[in-house]
Amino acid sequence: MTRHALHRATRLVLTTLIAFLLAPLFGAQAAPLQPLKVAYLGAIDTVVLHHAVEAGFFKQQGLDVQTLRINDGPAVISAVLSGSAQIGYAAATPPAIAYEHGQPLSIFATANYERYPYSANMTTIIASKRSGITTIAGLKGKTIASNAQPSGCTITIEQHLAQAGLSIHDVKLLIIPFPNMQAAMALGETDAVCTIVPFLTAMQLNPGIKPTVLARGTIADLKKIGKVAVTSYFGSSSWVKSHHAVIKRFLVAMQKSQADLNAHPAVYHRDLIKYFHMKPAFAAKVPLAISKASLVAKPSDYQSLFDALHKAGMLPKRLKADKVVTTITP
Repeated sequence: MTRHALHRATRLVLTTLIAFLLAPLFGAQAAPLQPLKVAYLGAIDTVVLHHAVEAGFFKQQGLDVQTLRINDGPAVISAVLSGSAQIGYAAATPPAIAYEHGQPLSIFATANYERYPYSANMTTIIASKRSGITTIAGLKGKTIASNAQPSGCTITIEQHLAQAGLSIHDVKLLIIPFPNMQAAMALGETDAVCTIVPFLTAMQLNPGIKPTVLARGTIADLKKIGKVAVTSYFGSSSWVKSHHAVIKRFLVAMQKSQADLNAHPAVYHRDLIKYFHMKPAFAAKVPLAISKASLVAKPSDYQSLFDALHKAGMLPKRLKADKVVTTITP
C-alpha cells in the first residue's frame, strides 16, 4: 500500500470512529412530545396526576401533560367538549348525566373506587356531636349538607336515607362546598354533612365538631356489590375513539405514579403539602386515600352507580355503562 493510500485509509477510519462517538450528541433529534391538557376538579385523587408530571412519568411516555384546575365537574366537562382540554377528571356522576343530555363523553380510566371493607377514600356522612344524631334514621327533620346538586353526595344521602326508610324529603338539604362544611358544622348551621377526605379528616380532628360517622359509601349496599368506581378520567367520545395509543401511554404513566405513591407514603404526604397547600402536621394525618387498583375502566364497575343515579331521578332512564365507559388496556 502506498503512503498516500495508507493516509486515506487512516483518515477514513478516524472519520468513522469520530462520527460513531459523536452520534449520540449530534444524531437525529428525539420525536417531539405529544401535548396533552388535563382539566381537573381539585380532589385528593389528582395527587397521582401531579406526581406523574413532576416525576417525569408522562415524559417517559412521550407526553407533555399540562394541567388546568377547574372549580366543578360541569365546568370540567365544558373544557373537554370545547377543546380547551383533551382529558377531564371528575367524579363519575357528571359524565354520566352529561351523556344522557346528549353530550358525547367517554370514560376511559378509573381514578378511584369505593370498596368493602371500607377504604379511606369513602364518601362519608357524619353528624356533629351538638346535633345529638347517632344514626341515619336520626336525620329525619334535620339539616344535612351536600357539596352540589346533583352530585355523588346527593346519591350517598338518598341511598342511606332509603335504607333507613326515609327519603330526601324527610331532611333539609343544604348545598355547601366541601371546604366550607367544617365551619358550617362548627357553627351549627347544619346538623350533618356528606363529605370526603381530606375534609373528613379535618372535621374529625376538630374538637368543636366531634363528629359521629353515620354511614360510609356512595352506594348503601356496597357490602353486596364489593366495589364501585367513583372518580374517572374521560374525554370526548370522538377524541377517545381516535387516540387509543395516546391514552395507553397516559395510563402507563398514571399507573407508575400511583404505584410510586403507594410505595412511598412520605412522597404522598409531601405532595399533599405541595399541591393542596396543607400544613405539614395536618398532611401527616391524612390517610393514604388513593387507589391501588388498575386504572383501566370497566363498565361493570360503574353500573351500580349509574343505576343509583336513575333511581334518584338524576337519569331519566337506566343508562348502560358500556355506552359511556370505554375499556382501553395499555
